[in-house]
Amino acid sequence: MPRAMLVVIGVVLLAIPVAQTQTRVGGAADEAAIKKNGDARSVAWNKHDAKALAALFAADADRVSARGVKSGRVEIEKDYADEFGSVYKDAMLKDESNKVRFLTADVAILDADHVITGRTDGTIKIMSRRFM
Repeated sequence: MPRAMLVVIGVVLLAIPVAQTQTRVGGAADEAAIKKNGDARSVAWNKHDAKALAALFAADADRVSARGVKSGRVEIEKDYADEFGSVYKDAMLKDESNKVRFLTADVAILDADHVITGRTDGTIKIMSRRFM
């Protein structure tokens, strides 16, 4: 039994340096940058600035909405412009909450709950999920 205990202690002692050298996924600065992007989205959305909204997406991004999947900034910008010409003409978006979750060191998900007021058909609550 003492020999088995020494083996276990040795394995643990060897594992500590390995664990300490692994990179922490998503630091505070990364989370702040992602939340800043989310805030910029809300500002652009409330200005109904389709071009600014599209600029916040990667060049090859996809946007999934009730109107389908739009690929690339040009299609995304047009989708937002169409949206702002419809029931969202006078709408305002307010973030109720947002949460950042890191999947890897360079991929995160921003989940946000929004309330949209001023729509021609009334107030709605939505959840958005953005991969960053």
